[in-house]
Formats: sequence, structure tokens, C-alpha cells
Amino acid sequence: MVFVKDGELVKSNDDILFLNEKQQLHIESPSEEDSGHYTCFAENKVGSAEKNVIVTVLPPPKMMENNRVFEVLENDTRTLECPIKDPSVQIRWLKNGIPIATSPNLQFSTSGHKIHLMHGQVSDSGNYTCVATNEAGEARSNMKVIVLAPPHFKALPNELKVVQGHSKTIRCEVTGAPTPEIEWLKDGQKLDYPMFQSSNNVHYIHIRNATLEDAGNYTCTATNLAGKDSTSSNLKLKLTIPLKTTNKNLKVVTIAVVPSIASSERLVQVKENTTLSLDCVASGNPTPKISWLRNGVLIKSFEGPRLVIEAAQASDAGSYSCEAVNEAGKATANFEVDVFIKPRFKDLESEVRVIEGERARLECKAEGHPPPVITWLRGGRPIETMHNSILSPHGETLMILKSRRSDAGGYSCVAENFAGPAEAPFKLTVLVKPYIEEAIDQNPRVVNNRTIVLRCPVLGISQPKVCLFYKHTNCYRELHYFGVSSESDAGRYTCFAENEAGSLSTDLELEVIVIVKQHNLGPPKWPHDGNLEYEVKVGETVTMDCTFRAEPKPDILWYYKDSPLYLSENKLISSSGEQLTIRGAQLSDGGKYTCKAINEAGSAQVDMQLKVLVPPVIDKSNVIGNPLANAGSSIFLECPVSGIPPPTVKWFREGDEIDPADPRLSVTENNQTFGINNVMIGDEGHYYCLAENKGGYDTQEFDLEVLVAPEMDSHGTQKIVKSEDDNFVLTCPVRKSLENRAPAQIIWYKDNRSIDATVQQNVKLSSDSKKLHIMKATVSDAGNYSCYAFNRAGERHMDFTVEILCRVSKLVIVTVMSLRS
Repeated sequence: MVFVKDGELVKSNDDILFLNEKQQLHIESPSEEDSGHYTCFAENKVGSAEKNVIVTVLPPPKMMENNRVFEVLENDTRTLECPIKDPSVQIRWLKNGIPIATSPNLQFSTSGHKIHLMHGQVSDSGNYTCVATNEAGEARSNMKVIVLAPPHFKALPNELKVVQGHSKTIRCEVTGAPTPEIEWLKDGQKLDYPMFQSSNNVHYIHIRNATLEDAGNYTCTATNLAGKDSTSSNLKLKLTIPLKTTNKNLKVVTIAVVPSIASSERLVQVKENTTLSLDCVASGNPTPKISWLRNGVLIKSFEGPRLVIEAAQASDAGSYSCEAVNEAGKATANFEVDVFIKPRFKDLESEVRVIEGERARLECKAEGHPPPVITWLRGGRPIETMHNSILSPHGETLMILKSRRSDAGGYSCVAENFAGPAEAPFKLTVLVKPYIEEAIDQNPRVVNNRTIVLRCPVLGISQPKVCLFYKHTNCYRELHYFGVSSESDAGRYTCFAENEAGSLSTDLELEVIVIVKQHNLGPPKWPHDGNLEYEVKVGETVTMDCTFRAEPKPDILWYYKDSPLYLSENKLISSSGEQLTIRGAQLSDGGKYTCKAINEAGSAQVDMQLKVLVPPVIDKSNVIGNPLANAGSSIFLECPVSGIPPPTVKWFREGDEIDPADPRLSVTENNQTFGINNVMIGDEGHYYCLAENKGGYDTQEFDLEVLVAPEMDSHGTQKIVKSEDDNFVLTCPVRKSLENRAPAQIIWYKDNRSIDATVQQNVKLSSDSKKLHIMKATVSDAGNYSCYAFNRAGERHMDFTVEILCRVSKLVIVTVMSLRS
């Protein structure tokens, strides 16, 4: 017994052993090198045998790198990759020993070999481990992620004051990763100060027994690997000068004061086409000169404490700053201006036509700032459940997967952002290929010289063009043969119908029966008053008579669609054979029945048509019963109905039939769609459609509401004058008569900035937002106020100018003097 590996004899060693009289080969701690083609040969005097074995040694995973360190700047993206080339292993990730779950900030690649750190934050720092596993074991690779955050200050006050001889603490609070190194500057020079202190992220300078030398501009500079930043504060010294002389020969000393700018809103957001105003209230001695800059460039046309831009546009957004300058120094205030742009639509395809069963795509592409939120409406109401449709991730596309007739009608998309809403209408038409709903006789028969009508009852949307051809003759809607049918009229007739959704073609084989009179015989004859057409409502009973005149009395045979009629539970034949009764008639029972009479003199047969009437049924699955239309827009009411014969549809308003002669009204799609163009408030009311045929009727009711833009009871600008500490109320004069019809949202603005009553302590709003209450007014409450009332139909506003008068108080004048030498 011997073993061979890849053609070479296997010999025993420390790792390879032969067991059980060399019948077993045992390998200790196998490695990839032990993989291969093994053969064992057995031989004795009688003969030999061999056995082949393929051995594959699966190695445990092996990492190519370990203990790597990654530095990531805050808000940057970084990808961590597991350093292994074997795609068959399973990968899992740990952070600080805990499994990582997918989150908006951490995304896994499809294979799991990579993890994407999105918009890195300091909290994402830590020890990451990728673990690779297969049946042979596992391997780990550790990575340390350090997110570097540049220094960020809690800004110092623009100005600090200290009285001569008193103490003052300058506080500098800064965060960053790694912890920034701090350096203090005074008037631009590095400061070596014995009273530096630090605690966590807060750093201090303590000034004791302040002197004039301590006054100046203090700057706190923070530096780390991610960047550098600084913040400054101006320390002013209040001098105390005793007056110890009564000498009248005095000189008045003017003290120059560095400008300072009063705090105000620094992030300013306004709507497009409204007035933008920025206030720069500066104080100082002498009075500072104020100039304005935009994106660092001087605005030459503006000077003074208020920058005003009428009808602000998107191009007016950006960084603004005002500079207040006098001989003592300069102060700067920065503003960020954002102009909200109302949504605008582009590349709209408002008329969408789709073939039944295919995908319909409604595209609502809207631009605006900030990007608008899209809401889809049907019949003026938000689409809550529509099982046959899906929305794109951002909502700009509504797709109806398999369009049905009931999906047709009016849709609209509302795009809304902080600047307001905009609405775009869509009309979806579902085209239906030509079809024949009722049963027709495709093998009609007529006795020569008798009358027959060949019809082609085709339906479809849009209305198909229908032609009946015979031997390639002209197109006919239907053919009438009045007592002149002859053998030459027999043959194939083709019914062809076509519309933009497709076409239909079906053949009718007309047979003309020629009766040959035989002498002395009395074959069966059909009476002229015999009924050849029967109608029955679905579910009801009908009896068809086959009363031939013949002597001797004939035997009667019944056929259905040219095949022998087999009786069933709902089909019965009388004992005489002359009556066929169908109980609980179904649509499938309709069509051609033939009764054949036979006696010794001959035979005759007659065809009868049974039409099963199906009452109208309106598909109400997608019907909006309480449609809402904006004044001035269009609205479409849908009545998708089916039935046999095709129902007639009529439209009513408040019980009276609607006259479609009104140019604003339209009735289309076989009267199943009723439209109103340029909707007016007077169009509100109760509408219904009535669908009728011989089988019955069905109705669908609609309560149409018309949404009207809010109206104000007064216009212009209202002026209000109050004194300090007064309470007053501003009332938005939304017209009450329209309140219930068009509930409006009301927003208040002061100097074109929205008012947040939850933040401003002396401002309260009524529950309906119509009244703005100002308590204990101060001078800062003066300004231009506006209330905006809006809904989907439009918006209106009212302006107020508020002046606050200062109360008179005692004024103490202190003059600082020095002795003339």
C-alpha cells in the first residue's frame, strides 16, 4: 500500500503519519501546500487497485495590514477598507468592540468590505475593526480613526469694560479635536501674562487693579492639526478723575470712543421680491461713519445705518458687512443674507396620454430656494393611498404602474418651500384599445329576400373609427339589407376599428339560405311575427320560442354558436322542444342560438340573438367624491362606467342636467369625463353623474369645493403710534366671509424677518394667528410689520408701521475737565 501526491511518492515525517497498516494517511496541521491530487495504490498477488482523492486545504483568512491610523477632517468623507483580498470570506465591522449598524453617517459597500464614513464628526472617532471569517477561522484588522475638528469659539463679547482699579476676567471658550493650543494676543502682540488659567475647554485671563495700560484689543487664538481660529474683544477702561479745583480757567477734554455696533439678527432671510433691510446701529465718539460691503466689495451707493434693497432677488444673497469708523478705531458687523425663491416649474407636460395597462409618468420638475417639497393631489385632495402608483425618492415623479380607466382624470402637484406654494395641473387620459363588449354573431344567416343588419358595436377611448368591409369595398359603419339579400351577398365581412391606442379586426361570415319550394310537401316554416332577438338582465330568466308551422309536426333541435346545445342546471328545454329557458342568465350565455325544425317534408332553421344586459357599474376605486379646485384653475370629474349595452352618461348639478353648451364646460371620453375650465366660486355645489342602459343605472356624487385666495377687509399701510411700556395689538384683517371656505395660514414679519412668538418674550400670537400682541413695548419694537395670509390659491398681505415714543426722563450730564497749565 503506497500513497502518491501529484505523481510523487508520499513519505512519512513529523507531520505525515501512516496509520492502520498504511491504509490511512494522517497529516498534522495541514497547510495550503498539502492541497493536491492524492492516489493510494494497493497490490497483492491477485491484482491491484487504486483510489483517487482531491484534497483542498482551506486556509483561515489573512489580513494584509493591521493597526492603521486614519485622520479625517470634520465633515469630510473617508472610506475604510478591510485589507483582505479573498472575496469569499464574510466581513463584519466593529467600533470600540461593538457591532456597527448602518446609519445616515455610516454606509456599507455591497460586499461589506468597505465602510464609508460620511460627513465625519468627532463622535465618529474610535477604534474600528474588520473581522473576516470562513470555515477555517477568522482574522482581524484594527484601524484607529481620528476626526480632526478645527477650533470653534463661543464668541467673545465685542466690548468689555472695566473701571480703573477694579478686576476683570476675559473668558475664551473653544472646542476642537485634537484639543487646540491657546495663545493670547493684546493689540496684535503675543501676551505673556502671569494670570493665564485653563479649565477643560475654557481659558481665562484675570486682570486685577486695572490700569490704562490694560485697555486694548485682546485676541484668543486656537490652533490644532485641523486649523486655526481666533476671537477678539475690546477692553475699555472707565477713568475716574477727581475734580479738586474751582479755577474757572478750564479746558474741556473730548475723549474719543471706539465705535461699537449694537447686536441684531445676523442671519437675515427674506422672500423674493420683498424688501431687504439690514440695520447697523453704531455708537462712538465722534459719530462713526458707516459703510457697507458685499462679499468684501464696497457698496458705493449705500451709506448710513440702514441698507435697503427693494424687490430682493436671488442675486442679492450673500455675505454683507457694515463698518463703523471714527478716529478712535473701527467696528465691523457681518450679515448672511438668504433670499427664498418661490417654486417655479420647468418642462411641464400637463397633458399626459397613456394606453391602458401601460405605465403613466407625471413629471413635476420644480426649482426654488430652498428646494421645494412636492405633494401630489388628485381632484384637489392629497393622494393618501393609491396602490397602483409609486413616487420617486424626492416626490417629483408620480408613476402609475398599470394604468386603468379609473386612473384617468385631473392631478396636480404642489411645490412648497419657505417662499410659498405653487401648483401645476395635469390631465391624465387613459386610452383604451377598440373592443367589443357584447356578444355578436360572427356566423349570421339570413333567408334570401329577407332583411338583415350587420353591425360592428366597437367601443374604445378615444372614440374608434369603425369600418365594415366586404370584398374590399367602401367603409361602412353598418350594412343594412332590406329584403334584397341574395346569394351574392354571402361571404366574409371584416369589422375593423382603430384609435390611437390600437386596432381591432374581426370577421363575420354571412350565409344566405335559399329555400327551394317542393310540391305536395309541407316543410317547416317560420312565422313572420316570430321573435328573433331576446334581451335579459344578468341574473334573470328568459325563454326563447321556436314555433315553426309545419305538418306533420317537426322535431326541434337547439344549437348554441353552431354547436349542439348541452343542457345544464340553468338551461332547460320544454317537453315539446319549442321553448328554451335560461335561468340566472350570465354574460357568457349571450350570443347566437339556433333552433332547427325537421319533418318528413324537409327542414328549416332560424337564428336567434340573446343579449345579456349588464347594468352600469361605476368604478369608484379612484373617484374623488369631494374634489377641491383652486379658483381660476381647471377641474375634471370622472365617471368611469362599464355595462352592456354601453351606458349613456349624463351630468347633473343640484338636480338639473348640465348644458354642455357653456364654453367653460366640457364633456369628453364618451361623456365619462366632465370638465370645468376657469373655475369660479359660483361653480361650488353638488354634482352627480347618471349612467343608464336597459339593464339599470348607477350614480356617483361629487361635492365640489372651490378654494379662493384670502382677502383682506382693508388695504394699504396702517400707522400705529405707541409709547414705551404700552401694550398694543396688531390684527390681520382676513375677511371672515371666506374664512371657512378657504382657511388661510397666517405668518407675521417685522422688518421682513419672520416673528417667532415662542422666542420673543414680549410677543404673543392668538390661537388663529390673526392677532399679534406686543406687551410693554420698547424702542426696539418699532418698525415695519406685515401679516401674510395664504393658501394654495394665493396670498394677500397687510402692512403696519409702528412708532414707539420714548418717555421723558431726567438727564444727568457729566463733563470731564482738566486744568489748563
